[in-house]
Amino acid sequence: MQHQHSLPAGRAATVAGLSVLALLSACGGAQDKGSLPDTSTTPISCKTAGAKDFTDGCALEWLVTDSGKDRHFLLHHPDGGFRRFILSADGGRINAADGAEALTLEGPADGKVALLIGEDVYRLTEQDLQPPASDAPASGADSDNATDHNAEADVQP
Repeated sequence: MQHQHSLPAGRAATVAGLSVLALLSACGGAQDKGSLPDTSTTPISCKTAGAKDFTDGCALEWLVTDSGKDRHFLLHHPDGGFRRFILSADGGRINAADGAEALTLEGPADGKVALLIGEDVYRLTEQDLQPPASDAPASGADSDNATDHNAEADVQP
């Protein structure tokens, strides 16, 4: 006589759920470090960490603040790093929001402005510097930091 053992209904569901999770996690694969952070970003030409050549591996991401005045944005690096900047409400100045390194702007040349900070260089078009219209709540940006910056540069030469 053969005996079959079965799990109680609740425990069987837990085991089945764990099996599904294991299968799903196996499908994830490794993430490409050069991929853009998400679909709400714009590819940007950059040289980071003292690289010799420009790449289109950086990405611009706009952050919406509650103040509706200054506009915060991130420039993501291919290696996962990023820098945070603030564009003045009138669009005339860009400020480095973090760090102690000086920000300078060059250009426009070939329709692009170059932001230089530390060993990093970013090339942005005038269109890139137009934040999307949105009244959504802040996405990780704190409007109180709008005046807490240490390096700034004029957008217009």
